[in-house]
Amino acid sequence: SSSTIMDVLGATTAGVDFDQVQVTDSAGLTYGGSLLLAFGGSAIGDAVIDLFSFTGGAAGGFSGVTSTGFYAGSWTALGGGVYSLTQDDTTLTFTESTGDLVITVVPEPSAIALAGLGLAAAVRAIRRRYRSPC
Repeated sequence: SSSTIMDVLGATTAGVDFDQVQVTDSAGLTYGGSLLLAFGGSAIGDAVIDLFSFTGGAAGGFSGVTSTGFYAGSWTALGGGVYSLTQDDTTLTFTESTGDLVITVVPEPSAIALAGLGLAAAVRAIRRRYRSPC
């Protein structure tokens, strides 16, 4: 099919921040054409966004996924109806079988290192404070 499904996403609330496709027929949902996601001008953060809500199964598939706005780009088809886009420290994954868009932000290694140092310092301070006299 040459049709395109477009959804505009500003945040994570269905019906407010994006238009959720809801299929209530027990026969499920049949994908076709391509999917275009238009994101707003800022990051969304860690989220699971249910773009396609359906009962029954999912059939067919998109010929491709692209996006515009903050997370602009052509998505990589990973196989099995899964598409992915990585931008800086954020990975977006769309899975046809669930209809979900998952946004995962991975902290920079320096942020993880600082958190580890802070935790180590806190443990050391607690040990000093509660060290029993010998």
